[in-house]
Amino acid sequence: MKKIIRAVPLFAVLLGLLLAVCGCVTDRNTVELDKTSLSLMKGDVVTLTATWKAAEEDAPAWTSSDETVVAVIPGESGEQAVVRAVGTGSATVTVTVGELTAECTVTVAASPLSIFLPEAGLVLKTNMTASVKAICTEQISGEVVWESSDEAIGTVEWQGLTAIVKGVARGTCFITVRAGGYVASFPLTVGTSGH
Repeated sequence: MKKIIRAVPLFAVLLGLLLAVCGCVTDRNTVELDKTSLSLMKGDVVTLTATWKAAEEDAPAWTSSDETVVAVIPGESGEQAVVRAVGTGSATVTVTVGELTAECTVTVAASPLSIFLPEAGLVLKTNMTASVKAICTEQISGEVVWESSDEAIGTVEWQGLTAIVKGVARGTCFITVRAGGYVASFPLTVGTSGH
């Protein structure tokens, strides 16, 4: 009887160690996104961040299930990606590391604020400038603010709904305008050729 009583705690300890080891192995192979769902208005720009623990040395790959709804631009490190709502509807943004994946469901609603530009965005040479104008189908109140997602690539100066965009260095960034609680944006590509 005494031997059986002593064997039970030993078995429990061994089982606990086994579960702990299995847990470590499982945790070693994971990929996660800081957001699993987003509700955006057309023109919104947000950043998603991926974290992972994986034996694979592969760099993260980012994709959108519908690029007419959501465009994805990965950062240089691959850990982050800029997500832009380009059309109404829903799409899934997926990050893949080796055989591991994580997803974020993005739902996009229409915004009354838009920027008068070609749908593909604006392409400039370095040191070139272009004038852009935002249009809102509803009355807006409050300050109008423009911003660049990366001023090392492109800058923006503005007066109200009109702005001057300048190409600084090769690359792609987003120019965003916020007015009356609404937002609109477009991609600025700076390269060796442009308008």
